[in-house]
Amino acid sequence: MMWGVFMDSAFKRVIKSLFMIFICGILFFLTVFTWFQKEDDISSNVDLILSSDSLSLSVDQKSWNNTLTNSDFSHSFILSSRGVSTTFTVNEKGEIPFYQTSQYSLRESDYLLAKKIKNNQILSFDFYVKSSKEQILTLTSLSSLHASVENYIRVGVVSDSFDKVIWEPYKDIHNETGVKRSLLYYDVITNRGLGGVKIDTRGIKKSVTKEDKILLYSKNEDVFESVSTSEIIDSSMNCFPIKKGITKITVYLWLESQDVDYVEDSYFEQIPLLLQFGTLELN
Repeated sequence: MMWGVFMDSAFKRVIKSLFMIFICGILFFLTVFTWFQKEDDISSNVDLILSSDSLSLSVDQKSWNNTLTNSDFSHSFILSSRGVSTTFTVNEKGEIPFYQTSQYSLRESDYLLAKKIKNNQILSFDFYVKSSKEQILTLTSLSSLHASVENYIRVGVVSDSFDKVIWEPYKDIHNETGVKRSLLYYDVITNRGLGGVKIDTRGIKKSVTKEDKILLYSKNEDVFESVSTSEIIDSSMNCFPIKKGITKITVYLWLESQDVDYVEDSYFEQIPLLLQFGTLELN
């Protein structure tokens, strides 16, 4: 009788222990899962203002104003901290390919991985401008973008006829990472902060796997291509011609991982972005 009671008690203890192990396992899984989700979701809200003194702006071609903000659009403005790279060329489908990048080390050298992603994984938005005549669309010197990532952020502007331009707000400002990479990969000596050497980015134009063994920032022309960007000098930066009437404009915002200043998984909270559009007469 005593033996039966002992066995019954031992059995209950084993079951209780197994149950506790199971609960701990569930809690551990949920903790790890939540941590990975948090890592994947590091991002920033973009506080957007679009404005123009010479053009009418709209998101639906019905209501026209001189200013648009986040509340005028039907979607959120979230920018991922994960770096991507692009040559900003339009393919045969009318898409602009972007590649999410990462790196790994092998024998004291750093190598690149690049995976093509869908355009809907990039922060982009459409709006319309109404012009009374043919003229040049510009970004004025009132345009601004300030955050902890300003020296490797890019703003791409594309028209419905695929004319395009990339605004690089701070091409001559470098962080400590950029100073080191400029010397290591470009053999360029530059200073930290304002007034540094302007270094062109070599954008990625195809996917890269471990088998390819592509060195970071290399000159491999099968993978990389020099990307031309523009700056606002003096009062404005020319974008492209727009027609009389309505022109659809698409804006892309991304962190360029091939910029020498790029810091992987950098954290930021808010990005205030003001795009002030102007016009110039056609020659």
